[in-house]
Amino acid sequence: MQDWGKYIERPIVEVLPELEAEGYRVTSDECVIFGQRNIDIEKDDVAAEIVCVPYDFEEYQEGNIKPEDADWWVDDVFENGESSLQINEG
Repeated sequence: MQDWGKYIERPIVEVLPELEAEGYRVTSDECVIFGQRNIDIEKDDVAAEIVCVPYDFEEYQEGNIKPEDADWWVDDVFENGESSLQINEG
């Protein structure tokens, strides 16, 4: 499993170009309920899901910020269903 920890708590606008430079491509990018944005990426036989949250979560939840205007931050990365936060803590 890749060390995804270096991407946690960083703006997705910085993280995505780094991952693309490493050869990853975005296969899906969507906002889901509970104020999260899920971005699926893959490279060769590695697939991961980046879970993002808006920097100003309360403003977003109240509807004051549209998804396309939010500043999204990486909250976690899942590879093979495993959270990078669990891997880094273990």
